[in-house]
Amino acid sequence: EPFINDVTLFPLRINRHLEGSFTEIFHHSDFYAIAQLSASVINPGVINAFHIHPKRSQAEIWYVMKGEMLVCLIDLRRQSPTYDTIQRIYLSAEAPCLLYIPDGVAHGYKTGVNGATLLYATSSSFDGTNEGRISWDAFGEEIWKRS
Repeated sequence: EPFINDVTLFPLRINRHLEGSFTEIFHHSDFYAIAQLSASVINPGVINAFHIHPKRSQAEIWYVMKGEMLVCLIDLRRQSPTYDTIQRIYLSAEAPCLLYIPDGVAHGYKTGVNGATLLYATSSSFDGTNEGRISWDAFGEEIWKRS
């Protein structure tokens, strides 16, 4: 898979013990200032794509708490060395990591057979006028097929 400049995966460690488990998700000093923390519970097999923030800069950090999803990213930053690159990343609660999505990278996902719970932090608060949408099949239907 090609990669998009500035998109970053941060593997996390699950600390398992008799009572259950503990996972440190992130430290404030590791990232930008977080304006909002949100969670989405998504049904199985749902495609939610593509999303971009056209009016005001917004970066995101994603963490799949439960289930799994195929994430598709498209670099729409004209000044980026990876402009127009498509990157696909598989996120799962069984292999926890954080996914950093910089502003200007269109993003979407398709959940697995058990759906997913997504915890995500954004660098700006929700503003409905800053929610740009691109059709789920704008870059071809085949990108949603797991290889």
